[in-house]
Amino acid sequence: PWLRYVAANVRRLRERQGLTQEQFAGRAGAAPRYVQEIERARTNLSLKMLVSLADALDVDPRRLMRPAPPLTVARPGRPAHTRSRMGR
Repeated sequence: PWLRYVAANVRRLRERQGLTQEQFAGRAGAAPRYVQEIERARTNLSLKMLVSLADALDVDPRRLMRPAPPLTVARPGRPAHTRSRMGR
């Protein structure tokens, strides 16, 4: 489950700082597509990348691995829903 925590925390912190995925990717030294995959918890990441993400967000890397509530995803024309894979 720690990848889901990292995904939720990265996205939440990135959005809180008003960064787009592209801006954040530039800061972290990653491709924008890789950031998308991280935020969806669909890829593994190295310890080095975890540290790079934390540095780009100016937080301690441990903060990215803290338990986090599932992401709320809003889709145009549809009410927001919660995306969680905890039960799967």
